[in-house]
Amino acid sequence: MSPKRKLRGICALLCVMFLCSSIPVHAEEEQIKISDKEYAVTLKDTYNLFLSNEKPVSGEIGSKVFLMYTVEKVEKNTAIQSGFIGTIDNTMAFPYTEEKGRLYVESEENGSRLYEEGYTYVFRFERTEKGFEYQAAKLKGDEATPILFGGSTSVPKSEAYKYYGTWIGGLESDVVSATLNHVRCYDENGNDLGVSVNTPGASRLDKINKLFNVHPVVDSTYSFSFDNTDTIAISNKYPAKTDVVYMEYEVENITQDDTYQQGLIASNSPTVAYPHADNKGLLQLKMYKKGQGVTPLLQEGGKYFICFQKKENGFEGTVQCTVKGQMEMFSFTSQSGAYDPSFAFYSIWLGEGMDFGVTADFKNVKCYDSEGNSLGIQLNRADVPLSHKGGIEDYSTSEAVYYCKENDKLINLQDEQQLSVEADGTITRGTYSIQGDTDLYLLTDEGKEHYVYAYLQLEDEEGNIYKRMKNSKVKFVTGEETFEVVAEAKNGYRVTEPTKPTKEGNTFKGWYLSDKTAFNFDTVVAESITLYAMWEDGDGNEYLAVDVEANAIDTSLYIEIAASAVIAIGSVVGCIIMVRRKRYGSI
Repeated sequence: MSPKRKLRGICALLCVMFLCSSIPVHAEEEQIKISDKEYAVTLKDTYNLFLSNEKPVSGEIGSKVFLMYTVEKVEKNTAIQSGFIGTIDNTMAFPYTEEKGRLYVESEENGSRLYEEGYTYVFRFERTEKGFEYQAAKLKGDEATPILFGGSTSVPKSEAYKYYGTWIGGLESDVVSATLNHVRCYDENGNDLGVSVNTPGASRLDKINKLFNVHPVVDSTYSFSFDNTDTIAISNKYPAKTDVVYMEYEVENITQDDTYQQGLIASNSPTVAYPHADNKGLLQLKMYKKGQGVTPLLQEGGKYFICFQKKENGFEGTVQCTVKGQMEMFSFTSQSGAYDPSFAFYSIWLGEGMDFGVTADFKNVKCYDSEGNSLGIQLNRADVPLSHKGGIEDYSTSEAVYYCKENDKLINLQDEQQLSVEADGTITRGTYSIQGDTDLYLLTDEGKEHYVYAYLQLEDEEGNIYKRMKNSKVKFVTGEETFEVVAEAKNGYRVTEPTKPTKEGNTFKGWYLSDKTAFNFDTVVAESITLYAMWEDGDGNEYLAVDVEANAIDTSLYIEIAASAVIAIGSVVGCIIMVRRKRYGSI
């Protein structure tokens, strides 16, 4: 089936849903903003699972939570219950019990239909006076199927629900092992709510598994090679400001490993030869003899995922390594050095002394915090070049560009403490200075402006928020071809309108977003977007172009359709609920 027919099929389904509805659906009134924060979720033999928002919402009547995910892979799915929960406690084994929440549930004989491989799921939850309502759909290709669970267990709680999500349950033998990607959870204003998997029991293993199971996704990666290199420390380049820091890397082509020390370090001196020496840091270590066996941090073909978690009197480092599909987790028990709560750099440590070198290639190396901010990568060996892919990462000093959407104002912090401020088409130049960790001053001919400095944003005395800009891609879809332009600092984070495309028998009407809003090319591009050519055919009908690449609908348009589908599906769900009330009683 052609992409155009796929798009028409989905749109036709939505139209049918609207037409058959006897309950008003406010698709035009509800302007959904989709969060740009994505997460990855790994489930391994998980049972009685509640996947929900991590940050609580207000719980006020009318408040909403949106949840989306794509099921990339399913290894096992024997769960016998599928459902939706609204609750005041998302950490319980059964969050709907003890009058904590409410569950809409349906039993399945052949696994939960909320985790089917290859499907994208979209959910909308809304707090009501009687509890909460949901709308749900699963999408794949041109298929868009509403999901409805008519049964309800437990009574509505008078206290406002603060967490909403999907539930799969059953016995301990009824489990799911799956990988979820493009996981997003946000409120009606597009604010990221994080993602949580309930971990009842509160044991150390539960907490560690929770940190590994749900983590942000970043696109900033490094690669480098060692050639008989010794005393290696690989760490984050920018200081961590959260209690949890992640590091990932892959190892390939190991031709030499003479190290007999491998471990993890917390320090404030990450680039010296020994970041842990002379009480400059705390080292968690494993020592071994050459030829003794598999080394923990340097296995050929290994994919590593490391979690550093700050504790009151130190840090806890846990390593997850996957080689040839086999995964193992381990930590280091031997410690040396001293801990300082101000430590903001975390390293993996390889080697001891000049006679213990490593020759190997590292790729897809990344380090980021629990908020999804890339912390960059640096080495304590200046003779090793690093290759970097991804957006700008330096959020703290020069070459930083901030944008305030409220007053359409750009602040560009340049080299040698120079700056430019652009507002209403006028550019003012001056200098800036950063004092301590919180204060930034802009000095121009017009005077001195004070800003409260933060890692990813500035806030002036009037409360305007200036968020850090990254390079963004603008994708243009004509229906005949697709091309991309980068909005970056050198072009003012704007893009120039391309040459008007042509199409036989059609008239080009302009470039539009997927919601059919005309795009203004004077607009600062703060996130990656896709623009579609609007065409008018010979009969005067206007329509948006469809991406023909890879014989699929463009992803960003697909997400917009998915979000719209949830609203539309609410109509059909409402109709079915009215019918099922006779079967189940009041729900």
